[in-house]
Amino acid sequence: MKFDHTRYVPCLRWNQGEYQAVLLLKDQTKEMLTPLIEVSEREWDFELEKPKKTLEDHIAQFAKRIKEKWGDAYCFIDTNPEIYNNDLILEDGTHPIKFIFNDIIKKKINGVPVTGVSRSDSYNNAVKDILDQNDLGICFRVKITECTKSDFKTKIDTLIEKYKMEAGKIDIILDLECPDFPSIEGFSKAIINVLNKFPYYTSWKTFTILGTSIPKSMADVKKGIDYKPRNEWILYKSLIGLLNKQNMRLPSFGDYTINHPNLVKGNMKFFKKSAKVIYAIDDQWCFNKGDLVERKPDFFQFHDLCLKIVKLPYYMGKTFSEGSRYIYDCANKKESHGNLTTWKKVGTNHHIEKVVYDIANFFSL
Repeated sequence: MKFDHTRYVPCLRWNQGEYQAVLLLKDQTKEMLTPLIEVSEREWDFELEKPKKTLEDHIAQFAKRIKEKWGDAYCFIDTNPEIYNNDLILEDGTHPIKFIFNDIIKKKINGVPVTGVSRSDSYNNAVKDILDQNDLGICFRVKITECTKSDFKTKIDTLIEKYKMEAGKIDIILDLECPDFPSIEGFSKAIINVLNKFPYYTSWKTFTILGTSIPKSMADVKKGIDYKPRNEWILYKSLIGLLNKQNMRLPSFGDYTINHPNLVKGNMKFFKKSAKVIYAIDDQWCFNKGDLVERKPDFFQFHDLCLKIVKLPYYMGKTFSEGSRYIYDCANKKESHGNLTTWKKVGTNHHIEKVVYDIANFFSL
């Protein structure tokens, strides 16, 4: 599927809160996005010092949940460093990405495999086998640190030759991950320089810039109402302005929704988690952070947290998104206080609706 700069590419780890958020999106919103769906990382059993699930068990339901929650619409499908940086194989000798795509193809999901210039040979060989069965193309996900190296064009050309596919049939995701955003104007100019040197920039099937500024830890967020700039969105708007002045190709916008790209490592039972509601507003994240949630009664505080969100001048109304509706009803105690997965769903759903709204309004000006 070929799309232009008006499409949104959210990166999702496809855990329960996220795929339920996607399921509840408005139909017209779904038509304006192409998600980048990742296989989440396996949970670690710190007592047994091994993953809690075998890799087979971990990926067994992945395609099924895409079909159930997203359907057969186009999406990019990626894995995680455990899979694409190592020579892992399943017990029957199948590469994990090939196992996933065997199921993707069987279920007639329009999934585009994602690879990159620094991934293992075994991974890229498995993707090559997938392309022999699936003619939907391929996506190269490139970190900005990779494309500034002197051998980047050589690596891109090597991948193009490997897959016997011209640039016009390949999607590109330029992944900024979570930069410091020291200066929006300066960073915008730096990215322009990267794009000017990016091999075949005008030829790729689609081109997306992905990044986020959401804090890695809620320890960086003050208790109560706190605001952080959505620097990835502010940067994108600045970048579009510069590209328009130079009559350059306009990329699509992508972000990590309400996730940080790097998971906090460690034994989760020792981490203290606070109640929080994350609500995207114009150019900012709005956080309402409460007390720790260590037992069931602690979750009742979500009613008050939601009430404070609803009373803000930035609240967009209960009809704006399913997430916004849930916050309103929770504030009025017509919905359950839920659990942490509930609030991942609520925040992600509202965020996706908000970004699609932002993109449509930005390009209509």
